[in-house]
Amino acid sequence: MRRHALQAGHWRWPIEVGNSQGVRDGEMVFVGGQADLSPSGEVGHAGDLCAQTTAALDHMAAVLVELDADVNDVVKLVVFYRDRGDADEAGLLAAIRARFPDALPPALAAVPLPSLGLPGLEVVIEAIAMRGTSGDRLLRTASNPEGHWDWPFSHGLRCGELVFVGTQMPLDRTGGMCDPGDPVAQAQINIENLGGVLAGSVPNPTTSAASTPIISATARRRTGPRPVASAAMPSPGPARSGPACRCPRCSPMA
Repeated sequence: MRRHALQAGHWRWPIEVGNSQGVRDGEMVFVGGQADLSPSGEVGHAGDLCAQTTAALDHMAAVLVELDADVNDVVKLVVFYRDRGDADEAGLLAAIRARFPDALPPALAAVPLPSLGLPGLEVVIEAIAMRGTSGDRLLRTASNPEGHWDWPFSHGLRCGELVFVGTQMPLDRTGGMCDPGDPVAQAQINIENLGGVLAGSVPNPTTSAASTPIISATARRRTGPRPVASAAMPSPGPARSGPACRCPRCSPMA
């Protein structure tokens, strides 16, 4: 049975919307983007990333409690933050990680954006959590492949039959950038990293996503990042999202 979190006194957007702060359906709990806003839609601690992160996490925790879950049930976070080259991402991630005391932290996707739509708004945090319908904790296992860079969150987290994967980047084990300025090579590395995380989440896999085909140098010269991804995930492929790319290798209309 589906339940909605509609807390009285919770923050609101400055315009009327019909969204719930959170929704629970069976074991799944979805928390909408939480932000440091007042019940009248005013931004709190304008321009202060640290203070807004604390407030957003407090709001997230309150929504989880209303839906009979808590922060230790969170399996994935999506963090949207304003960044124009001045954001303290390391500090942001450390502050978020400190709120998850469990030894198996959630997967996390960090999404830097030039603006979050309201003046002074610095961060918005979404969450997915899983909790048994009888209130029991669900078994979770992390996937952090050998050779992946150090990261304060799980690269992948399996809970039941679902696998949640955090941001995958073209980084080496020390956190150094691979193939700077080459989006095609970086796309291939990202896909290989994704495959490694997924393979580590499946007990005794017979077919591993880690066996992603390597794109030849000749093919790479003729393709952009999107064809690389398409080659790794043939039709019928997964749903995906991403900004439109106008580079010559990705769009003939560029």
